[in-house]
Amino acid sequence: MAIKAAVTQEKDYIYRAAYLDPHTCDQLTLDESKSLCDDLIETHGAWLPKFH
Repeated sequence: MAIKAAVTQEKDYIYRAAYLDPHTCDQLTLDESKSLCDDLIETHGAWLPKFH
């Protein structure tokens, strides 16, 4: 999912990768995981492609 996110630049694949991570899904709800991903993308956006 992470590779597909990098190739397609679609946020949905980033979310799916986080949802599949055992530690993340053990500690966070799906909404919290999505919010965390959005926060990380916003914070590190200068070094990332523009995801849609």
